[in-house]
Formats: sequence, C-alpha cells, structure tokens
Amino acid sequence: MRHDVEAWDQWAADRPGRRGTNAAGETTWFNWTVHPDHGPGAEVLGDVGPGTHVLELGCGSGGNLAHVAMLGAHASGIDLSRLQVQAAQDRYPRLTVHMADALGFLAAPPAPYHVLYSVYGASWFTDPDDLLPLVLASLVPGGRYAFSQNPPALPGCVGPQATQMKPPTPGEPLYVKRWDYEPDEWESRLKGAGFVDVRARIIDPPPGRRTGTLLVTADKPQP
Repeated sequence: MRHDVEAWDQWAADRPGRRGTNAAGETTWFNWTVHPDHGPGAEVLGDVGPGTHVLELGCGSGGNLAHVAMLGAHASGIDLSRLQVQAAQDRYPRLTVHMADALGFLAAPPAPYHVLYSVYGASWFTDPDDLLPLVLASLVPGGRYAFSQNPPALPGCVGPQATQMKPPTPGEPLYVKRWDYEPDEWESRLKGAGFVDVRARIIDPPPGRRTGTLLVTADKPQP
C-alpha cells in the first residue's frame, strides 16, 4: 500500500490540473476519456439527480465529481493520493473526498449507493476478483456501476499488467498494477459477479489520436 500511495502522489505531482472551462464554456463537465471534449458524458450514469448517492473510485482532483454534485447528487469520492485529495478539496471545497483505497472503503460503506463509477481510476488498478463483489454489495438494487480505462495495449496482453509512473526527478520509477481485459471478457466477469444489463464497448479516439477508451456499464439486479 505504501508504494502505491507514493506512486500515485508521484503521478499527481506531474499532472496538470483540469482546465477552468471546456470547449462549451462550462465550468463543470464529465469526461470518460482522456481526450478533451470527446465522448459521452454523465448521462452514462443514469439518474444522478437530487436524492441519489454517488461514489467515485479514484476521483483524482475532483473534476468529474464536481459535475455530478452540480447535477444534484450527494457525491463523494476516494483517492489514494493525498495530493489529489488536497487538490480536490482546494478547488471544490464542498465535495466530500476521502484518502482511501477502494477495497478498504467499500468493505464498510456508510450507506448504499445508487451509482459507483471510476474514470481511469480504481476500477482499472484493483483486482476485479476482489473489487466486483464489494461494488455489487455497495449498490442499491437497480444501481449502476460504470468505469472507463484504456483497452489492452496489445492483443492477448490481458490480466494484471505493470504501469510505470514517470518520476518527477531522476530516480527509480515506481510501478502499480492494472487489470486489462477485452470488452467481452469484462462482460463475462461482470455477469459472473452477479451484474445484469452489462455493456462493454470501445469509444473510438478523435481524429489524429490512436488510443480509444474502453467504457463499461453494469447494473445490480432488482429483487
């Protein structure tokens, strides 16, 4: 855990903050991809209006979470990096953000959630065999789980992989694990964990960019 925290702090220190406005002039917006002003938005989450409880797994500096809160949801987030948590609290003082890992936090959730989501966050960097049962248990019946990440870098290069964090100064780089699967494998894993209405698809990148975005949605069954 200590090395993971250090790695994410290292990554955060080298990452620029979100722009003040997007191409439409909005001060809050939702991006599932790493490409600015590209792809679907918060509608993927379903109803996140007043009365809904939403949790982001790996909220970073809080840009997407702030948009969910603007839509009326009771929005909270967790992140392993103290730098990211501090950045979120500084920019969006009304957000509820905790420094925590996904598995530990979901093992004792304060209340059931209507939506759990992750944008290039904890869903990518946590073993799904451990994470998916906790996500399912933390959702209300009919609740939604959604996440985005890169597709596998190479055909057949799936399962746990190593991600190297770029060091801000010369020194030994740190690594974290990520879990890569093709869309059909994600669908199979989510269905096997008890989710329904599962959909995994790849969003094509904008012109001139090579890497698309894997977007996955799944719901907890109604009783």
